[in-house]
Amino acid sequence: MPRLICEPDPSCETNERDEFIIEKLKSAVSEIALSRNKLQDENEKLLQELKMYQRQCQIRNQLYKEEEYHSSEQERMRNEISDLTKELHQKEITIATVKKKAALLERQLKMELEIKEKMLAKQQPNHRLELRVQLKISNPYRTGALEGASYSRPDSRWYPGVM
Repeated sequence: MPRLICEPDPSCETNERDEFIIEKLKSAVSEIALSRNKLQDENEKLLQELKMYQRQCQIRNQLYKEEEYHSSEQERMRNEISDLTKELHQKEITIATVKKKAALLERQLKMELEIKEKMLAKQQPNHRLELRVQLKISNPYRTGALEGASYSRPDSRWYPGVM
């Protein structure tokens, strides 16, 4: 800051001295005004930066919250997929078990069917003979029709109860 006080100088007149002080004061006021304007500009820039950083912080906070939500949602989906995979695996095991049981039952039924067919095949010639004898006794003319017929499968009309 410039020196505002003028030392008493005998050669200096009071009027000149006052003008000198006034000039020095004007210069000081002018410098202060410039400094104030610079500080205001700098303060405005700093306020703008502060607002920008506050917006960035809000955006970051929002992003963090969204990432956190997204992450928890992914974890929930992973757990759901894991549960569904376990359930699917269990159902596949159940299906395989049912298929094995069905195949076993099918084999058992085929074996039972073969046994019954064999038993029926053994019984069929005896039954035909009995039938012929009964027909000859009741109607000797129809016996010839039975002689030429071949029976590979029993018919329900001839064997009641067999289908």
